[in-house]
Amino acid sequence: MRKKMLWGGGILLLAALLTIFAGACEGPTQPPPTTPGPQGEQSDIDVTMSVSKPSNGQFFTAGEKPVITVTLKDASGAALAREDFSSLGLYMYGPQEPTKTVTAVKLLNASADRSKTPHHYIELAKDANVEVKDNVLKYNLQPVTDEEPGTYTVTLRASLKADPLQQDFEVVDVQIGTATVEPQIVEREKCAACHLGADSGQFYFHHVDPGRSPTGSPAIDSWPVKTCKSCHNNEGYAAFRDPTTGDRVPDPIVNRVHGVHNGSHLESVRNIGSQEANIAGIFGDYLHVEFPANVKNCTTCHVDDRWKTEPNRVACGACHDNTWFGDLAAKPETMEAHPGGPQTNDANCSTCHTPDSGGMAPPI
Repeated sequence: MRKKMLWGGGILLLAALLTIFAGACEGPTQPPPTTPGPQGEQSDIDVTMSVSKPSNGQFFTAGEKPVITVTLKDASGAALAREDFSSLGLYMYGPQEPTKTVTAVKLLNASADRSKTPHHYIELAKDANVEVKDNVLKYNLQPVTDEEPGTYTVTLRASLKADPLQQDFEVVDVQIGTATVEPQIVEREKCAACHLGADSGQFYFHHVDPGRSPTGSPAIDSWPVKTCKSCHNNEGYAAFRDPTTGDRVPDPIVNRVHGVHNGSHLESVRNIGSQEANIAGIFGDYLHVEFPANVKNCTTCHVDDRWKTEPNRVACGACHDNTWFGDLAAKPETMEAHPGGPQTNDANCSTCHTPDSGGMAPPI
């Protein structure tokens, strides 16, 4: 059982920036957490989550309905009711391959309509389909159908109504359609080198700061990038409004992380905005960010070599953000055409961007 957090004061942007830039990210002054989430003072809530076992003992197959069980207690072991929580948000995403990761809305039986509340998750604190027996909640997922085989992650974001600083984020992995466990492309130990507070044992990212929540939502940032992908995936809760088109666009983790870390080098109007056109860029709040290392050194964050063996338009275009991969006739004036011509998918990327070139294409 992992230790729960009492998210106290000091959740300020200044603290986060000091943590990020101190020592140019030479490494944490203490080992990163070995349990799911950061360490800190003991909290008053003890929320646990489990998923039923597949019939073959390894992975769920078509027709099976996984069951989510959530137990609500305080630190002393006394039962808590779901009415004691302002939120018990249930999320699920997969597979882990970044180009394929989406919220499993069919399994969750969640809405994908961004005009609805909630969308892309289930609010267990209110949902009528939750089976409640004292302090135990059960939620039946829908049958597995045509989901992409792989590792899926079920997460639960909990916040106590009486004290919003009492937060928790539970994480459980399950296999669907295959017993092969997918590796992560980035692990929290890499993030800890810059983002882990040396004294607090708390990760400092965007959600730590008070904003949409007056207390901040540090639990969301507690296990990068597994908690992050609950919302930031190719079809998840997180989305931004494209300033050039007005459309709502999903905000996958690849685009978000690369964009923030490369803030001072971004070029596209979409990302940096335009005073002349009165457009606020998607990453307008991060244009001052200078990565405290060589931003071109992908191994600073990545734990394997997929950055050079499996190049794709989303990952590369997140940093090379002024590159246009589409039809030349539709190219905005402010964008530069991809030197290799239009690319409708990622199938041919590795033809030019070979591993021995370090991901860079040879001069044309």
